[in-house]
Amino acid sequence: YMKSLPFSRKDQYHRLTFSMHYFYNERYLLPLSHDEVVHGKASLWQKMNGDRRDEKFSQIRLLLSYMYAHPGKKLNFMGNELAGPYEWSEKKEIDWWVLRDFEDNRDFHSFVIALNHVYLTHPAFWERDYERDGFEWLDCANEGRNAVYAFLRKSRNQRILCIFNFDGAAVDYLLKLDGEDNAEVILDSTASGTEAKLVDGQLSIALPPFSAVLILL
Repeated sequence: YMKSLPFSRKDQYHRLTFSMHYFYNERYLLPLSHDEVVHGKASLWQKMNGDRRDEKFSQIRLLLSYMYAHPGKKLNFMGNELAGPYEWSEKKEIDWWVLRDFEDNRDFHSFVIALNHVYLTHPAFWERDYERDGFEWLDCANEGRNAVYAFLRKSRNQRILCIFNFDGAAVDYLLKLDGEDNAEVILDSTASGTEAKLVDGQLSIALPPFSAVLILL
């Protein structure tokens, strides 16, 4: 999905939604593992669509945000947190040098640290991973309008709205949220100061291209 052309993603929503059709049959892990980044398969950063560095970084932040918000325990192989330009090899150390030489890699590394902190400090992301009432789709088909997906993660005392724009274009997004009166952005993958406005049970938010926004309700 992340390799595909952004304008085509709105017609491929089943690639992201299919996992929840069978998720509760087992206790699944979500791995971005050794097998994904060796033997000519490229690094995660290389796999992202496009040629521009900024778009690749936006998309890998979006991918990890989706992974962390999705139900299931996470497994990230060494070096994924660096967004290095080369696949992993047992013959050399991981690409620590990118943190020395490139600001966008340092920013990505800081983002992963922040994402880990948000995940660990918000039980909605892990308390009910394998219970059906811990997850709820709010928007996943889109009827070909865009490549925006929205779902809720829920614990006993917490609800977090997770919104993802996999499109290469900005989207002015509206979502009905009956009974909610609070919307606090706890993570914005683009660090663009995205704000969520909730008025009379309707949330409005301007989603940048390739963005993830996690909102505490």
